[in-house]
Amino acid sequence: MYAPALLVAALGAVAVNANIADLGVPSTIKSGDTFNILGHQTIGQGYGEVSIIFGIQHAEGAIYPDALGDVFAGPYSLPAWNDVSFGSGGYNVTIPNVSLSYADGPAVVRAAVLGLAGVYKSMSLTTYSIDTTIGASTSTDYVYTDIFHRGASCTWQS
Repeated sequence: MYAPALLVAALGAVAVNANIADLGVPSTIKSGDTFNILGHQTIGQGYGEVSIIFGIQHAEGAIYPDALGDVFAGPYSLPAWNDVSFGSGGYNVTIPNVSLSYADGPAVVRAAVLGLAGVYKSMSLTTYSIDTTIGASTSTDYVYTDIFHRGASCTWQS
């Protein structure tokens, strides 16, 4: 008799957090330009992302799959990320002036996200890779880590 009421009360007490489903960057980025990184969210329970950092590597020659490359933004604390509504919140990020070390051409933007899950706050590190191009101007069209990008989005802005 009391089981359904207790179950409803218990489920209502579970924290609901927004988790990053994918990230997007302009398909072409001019070195030194300011651009937005787009993030799409899913809703998860008992899990929260707490920090994110962004890096870039040139995609020609040696690529280090487990490395961020040149860090250009972050680390940012994300407690507020879990509370933002779709379409708001975030950061403006500036790609470093990479013209001295990178020629125009293919590049990979990487992000590492630290998350905490469960009662004991077990740690997880999720990485995202986005293929882009370093070029003469920053484009308005975006490329994403996943096909999920058709959903609602948040933009990091300062």
